[in-house]
Amino acid sequence: MPSTSSPSGCTRPAGAAQIREAYNGQAMGGDDLRDMPLYLRKMNLQRLFARRPEGISVVASV
Repeated sequence: MPSTSSPSGCTRPAGAAQIREAYNGQAMGGDDLRDMPLYLRKMNLQRLFARRPEGISVVASV
């Protein structure tokens, strides 16, 4: 079965699902958000993913 390679060098079978996780936004629109409180960065990320394309899932953190 053919495989594909990611920028990190990991390989996966062609057509396999790809999973990425984000817990809070550290930059948005060129602005550094790291000095903002964590709850505000998480709210920004939640608003960003409110308009997510098909195939992207959002799970609330615990």
